[in-house]
Amino acid sequence: MIHFKEDLTLLFSAIMELETGSEPNPTYAVGSSKEIGPFQITYEYFIDSGVSGTWTENCLYVDRSIKVMIGYWNRYARQHTWEEYARIHNGGPYGMANPNTVDYWDKVLNLIEKQRQSELKLEYK
Repeated sequence: MIHFKEDLTLLFSAIMELETGSEPNPTYAVGSSKEIGPFQITYEYFIDSGVSGTWTENCLYVDRSIKVMIGYWNRYARQHTWEEYARIHNGGPYGMANPNTVDYWDKVLNLIEKQRQSELKLEYK
């Protein structure tokens, strides 16, 4: 189970970059399947998360979207790895069984590695 103390900053940042990286204001991004917000969360995803409130009030803002994602992952994740979280985010409850989510995970992992490299460069300046 995920707790808010666990540092998932790099994972959240990578998912947000992949989902809405070219959107100047990702808060108001709307996907082709009516996903909304910086993490492109669908209404069904929000409902499954178990978070109270409305879809729009919870999924248009980074901090609230993260709570929705954690609720969703706590419901569906079995291994509780970053790969599983990313693939479930992209492919739904059975994202780990969906081979189409492997490419998504590869992209997320690539972005995480780029972030880590940037952090290392900052440390050595």
